[in-house]
Amino acid sequence: MFREGLNLITVFLIGWFVISLIGFLLIGWSFLQNNVYESALRTGLERGAGQASGQIYNDIINKAGNDECNTVFIQYDGRRVDLINVQCLQTLSAPAVDETGAADDNRG
Repeated sequence: MFREGLNLITVFLIGWFVISLIGFLLIGWSFLQNNVYESALRTGLERGAGQASGQIYNDIINKAGNDECNTVFIQYDGRRVDLINVQCLQTLSAPAVDETGAADDNRG
């Protein structure tokens, strides 16, 4: 039934070794995918997102900080918000001063 020199125990041990080796390789591959790959991917996304959000904030500040007092809108998920620089609001809400230095509260 078996080649001469190979008995049933030897064939069983070789089979057990091959099946165990395949099992360990699958477990190692699963660990590599779940932990190492996802950790590297998550780290890369966090760095990329941080740089992108910094650029977005910088653009908003530059647009809102101009001397023309224009509004800047932000739109996300169907919602829109208009932003304006607080200094522009303070300038617009400050009472007008005439030549004598008296405040004119008759704004309309």
